[in-house]
Amino acid sequence: MALYPIFLELSWKKCVAVGGGKVASRKVARLLEAGADVTVVAPEVSPEIADLASQGRLRWLKREYSPDVLADAFLVFAATDSPETNRRVAQDAHDAGALVNVASGSGGDFLVPSVIRRGDLTIAIGTGGASPEVARRLRLMLEEEIGPEYAQWLEMMAELREELKPLGLDDNTWRALWRHLAEIDVIQYLKRAQYRRARNVLWNEAARFIDAVERGEGEGVRDKGLGDEEQGSEEGVAIVIAAHGSTSDKAREEIERLGEAVQLATGHRTVVGYLSGEPGVMDAAESCIGAGASTLLIVPYLLFHGVHAHKDLPGIVAKLGEAHPDVKLLVAKPLGDHPLLKDIVVDRVSELSNAKPRRGKDAK
Repeated sequence: MALYPIFLELSWKKCVAVGGGKVASRKVARLLEAGADVTVVAPEVSPEIADLASQGRLRWLKREYSPDVLADAFLVFAATDSPETNRRVAQDAHDAGALVNVASGSGGDFLVPSVIRRGDLTIAIGTGGASPEVARRLRLMLEEEIGPEYAQWLEMMAELREELKPLGLDDNTWRALWRHLAEIDVIQYLKRAQYRRARNVLWNEAARFIDAVERGEGEGVRDKGLGDEEQGSEEGVAIVIAAHGSTSDKAREEIERLGEAVQLATGHRTVVGYLSGEPGVMDAAESCIGAGASTLLIVPYLLFHGVHAHKDLPGIVAKLGEAHPDVKLLVAKPLGDHPLLKDIVVDRVSELSNAKPRRGKDAK
């Protein structure tokens, strides 16, 4: 059955639930979350509904159902254990001009989906009445994948939107900007409670984007935001930094800061992937391809041409090539033979030469 999905504004709208059992309790809880003016009609109700009534959060008419309770109702829920009563409530609701949901699923105007809420994010799952249990199972699966960090992400995007509104960007640039920012993977930071880092990444990326537009370099980005497939020669390029991996949060933060710096310096989406850890190099590359990259520049953040460089990484690149034959894959050499590393070592020696000697427990 093809149904039209919709989110309704129910603030202070009259909604009537006929019945007071477990089904009615679930409907009532959702209605109160949405700010509805709720009336429950039933001689007896569940402890949950009775408690809400005692708190003044809903109106409980402690009596048998009669059609007059539906006057001025916007939504009606027929949630008794009597199919005959539910059919009568549905007919009376139609006569009163209200939309009705019937617990048995037949004779109503709408179905109530299985729902996941993460702050302002709401995900509704429906099966057209074919199998509520399948909808429930899908909800449980998605709840494991979509945690509270998604609410934080949405909060940051809303905050940034308010800050950028006064800039008066034209409609095309505005839409392209938000499409671009939505592709930035800040969830990886939020999952590790690195809220400030996630915020900085978003704000810096927004600044870089807007700066490119102001310099007259943003036409390709604006076009991409509107779905135009004709891109400039530099469009579609992404960088994957392939690092060893570490269980140390400090070590991960350092390599991720490097990734941010490379992205700001090159203007290309840059993602860090780990050869031992999550996200893996394969996952990092897949995220870039999913965001529209047609060329991947894979840079091993490895000092020597060891097992990771000559075996693990080539194996991953081979799998990527098989999975994405249309994506161009370019792999750089490890860092070990780069002449600039000599300068770094010399710089560290100079730091030691100028430092006060430390002995014993201080020499760490």
